[in-house]
Formats: sequence, C-alpha cells, structure tokens
Amino acid sequence: LADGLAVNTTLTELSLASLKFGEKLYEPGAAWQDTGHTSQDAENSNAEEQTMRQTSQMQDYVPGLGRMADLLIVASTLRKLDLAGNRMGAALFGQLCDSLSLNQSVTWLAVSGNCIGSDGGGYLGRLLATTSRLQYVDVSSNGIGPDGA
Repeated sequence: LADGLAVNTTLTELSLASLKFGEKLYEPGAAWQDTGHTSQDAENSNAEEQTMRQTSQMQDYVPGLGRMADLLIVASTLRKLDLAGNRMGAALFGQLCDSLSLNQSVTWLAVSGNCIGSDGGGYLGRLLATTSRLQYVDVSSNGIGPDGA
C-alpha cells in the first residue's frame, strides 16, 4: 500500500479504519512488557486503560503505518485520510503529524480510537499550529485528557 501511495496521482480518499494495526502484535495470553499481565487480563478489566498501556509499549513495532506516514509528505492528491480505530499510539501519531505538517493536500483527518493519550494531544496541537489546511479532524476516544487538551 505504501509503495502504491508513493506513485499514485489520482487517489483523493483513503480509509484504513479499524484495521487494528496494533492488535496484530499480540498473541492470546502473551505477556506485556514490564506489566506482568497477559492480553487475556486486558479483556477482563478496564479495557481503555489496558489498551493505552499495551499500545504505548508496542507502538514501535508497526513499521507499515510509519512508512505510510512518511509517504504522506508526497501524496499530493490525497484529501481525506481515515485511520480511525488502529491503536497506533502516541509515537506513530507524532510521526503522522510530522508528515501531515509537510503535506499540502490533506484537509480531512479521522484518527479516533488510536490510543494517542496526552502526548498525542500535544502532537496534534503542534500540527494545528503549523497548518491551516486541515478543515476536519476527529480525535475522539483517544484518552487525551486534560494534560493533552
């Protein structure tokens, strides 16, 4: 997909919503780094809190999404990008924001349900301060909280 996006000159809308890039990283019963919990524990307790912790620990292992973020810099026809529900975490969202700050075409962005937390709120704030092209942004259900607002 990333290679196609790099050379495509006609695509104006791209929806990669709910592909759950982050979830592919977890095996049932696998231990999370430094928590002592298993992925089964997350299903049985506070899901949003567990997902935020899980994603923040594993976010560096989603190279495909990071490569696509890099290619957004040259995607000159893309206007609408939907990445909702992918649990990308704050670090990858930061990379996405860096790319979007250089992108000249995207005006509509949906990234709800990506566990970006308060750090992601900071990345979004910097993006909005550097670009006036974005006309619509959905960051709902990300646990941004008062520190990231």
